[in-house]
This record gives sequence, structure tokens and C-alpha cells, in this order.
Amino acid sequence: MSFDPTLWRPAPLLPARTARPFWLLWLMAALCCVAGLALVACVIVARADQAATPRLSGQITVAAAPSALESADAAAARAAEMIGQTPGVASTRVLDPAPIDRLIGAVLWAPAKAPAGGAGRLITVAYAPGARPDSAALVRALRAQEISARIDDHGAWSGPVERARLLSGLGLAIVLMATLAAIFGAATAAARSGLMLQRDRFRLMHRMGATDGYLAGLLSRAVSAGVIAGAIIGAGTAGALAYWALRHGLRGPIAGLKLDIGYWALLAVLPVPPIAAGIGAIAGRRAAMAVVRRFP
Repeated sequence: MSFDPTLWRPAPLLPARTARPFWLLWLMAALCCVAGLALVACVIVARADQAATPRLSGQITVAAAPSALESADAAAARAAEMIGQTPGVASTRVLDPAPIDRLIGAVLWAPAKAPAGGAGRLITVAYAPGARPDSAALVRALRAQEISARIDDHGAWSGPVERARLLSGLGLAIVLMATLAAIFGAATAAARSGLMLQRDRFRLMHRMGATDGYLAGLLSRAVSAGVIAGAIIGAGTAGALAYWALRHGLRGPIAGLKLDIGYWALLAVLPVPPIAAGIGAIAGRRAAMAVVRRFP
């Protein structure tokens, strides 16, 4: 059997799948799915806030709940008339029903259970200049007339709706920041572990004249490929889950908002892959450079 030298090729110094750990793909998919869902939640909170802001006018907003013996309109009319007779109150107005009222009512009544007649109608109350009636006294007076009510004083923390806005925004910001930090950490760990697995090969290339930037670039591109693939899978999963939930699966107070945010779910997850790819490239290169520069 003869040997044909033209068929012989030297083995590559680096394998084809340089520093591309398999776990990175699925970890990035999970992290980017969480980030995508958090961005969808940001859209929901923003649109709900946009719909709720016009309902929270005046100095306070009162949710008057009907009893079993009267309608919501009758309970709201009685409550508005009684509040209007309170010293220091300039005007009251019963707001026409809107889909967002169900969510506002759920926030105002939480954690207590709303009456059987529902969360009720919203009444906006304006005070006379310089006047500040006691909100707790208003609630007690309404209760004396057998009208269940909740009050939002529009304070940044004392108002239930405003507090819910603040906490939801803060919670989503924490989730997004933690997810971005986890993506950075995972890309860093992937670059370091990939380099350690091929440490002898990289050291040999370094001794043969390969620059630090070239070696770090090999690792960075391999890590970025895993990050991008995982980000696309995770963002696509988040978009599909959010679209299905917003169109078919939602229950409770938010289900009747009719904010037409189904398609926004697809748009909200679009920034996830490029952001994750940028973070992965930066983290991978920094980690690779830190290790390569320690080669003798």
C-alpha cells in the first residue's frame, strides 16, 4: 500500500470547536428568556401606567364598592354626594367605567378581599385651596353609611397604586440588572474554562509567536457564538410565551385591559440577542486576555 503525501494534512493546532462549552448555550437561553419576559413585563407596566394615570386625578381617588342591595352606580353616587359635603372638599366626580379600573381596584383592595359587588367605581376628589381633609375619617364616614371604600392619596409611597408602580418598576430593574450581570459572568466563566481546557495548545501557540490579542480573539469569537445562539433561543421562547399569555392565557384584573400589547411582546424581546452578544464578546475577551497575559 503506497503513501500519497498529497492526501496528508497536519492536524490543526486548535480543534474546530475552540472553547465553546455546551452548557453556555442552554444557560444563555435560560437567562435571555428571563430577560425577554422582564422586558415584556416592562411593556405591560408602562402601558398599564399610561392607562391608569388619567384615572388618578385630583387630590385623592376613592373606589366605592357596591353592596348586595344596590348597584355600583348608586353606591358611587351616594359616596360622591357624601364626600362632597365634607368640609374642605371642593368637588367630586364619578369617573366613567374603564378597563383599567379593574386593575386599580384590585391594587386598592389588596390584600383585603373586595366586596361581592366588585371593586366599585372610581371617584376623583378635589380639595379646596389649603384644605386637607382626613382620608381615614372619610373612609369611616363612608363605612357608617354602609359604603365600602378604599382611598389612594396619590403619594409616592402612601398611595397603593403609586406604591405598586414603584415596586414593580424597581423589581423589574433588579431582575434585568441581575440577568445582565449573570450573562457577563457566564461568558467570563466560559472563556476561562475553554482556555483552561486547551491551555497547553494556547501556550504552545503563544510561544510560537501568537499575540495575546489573537488568542483572546479566538476565545471571544467562540464564546460569542454560544452566547448569540443561546440568546436567540431564549428570546424566541420568551416572545412566544409572552404572546400566547397576552392573547390567550391571562386571567385576573389585567386580562380586560385590552391594551393591544400582544405584538409588543415580539418587539420587546428583539434587543435581547444583540445586547447579550455585546456583553458576551466583551466579557469573553476580557477574561481571555487576563489569562493569556499570564502565560510565560
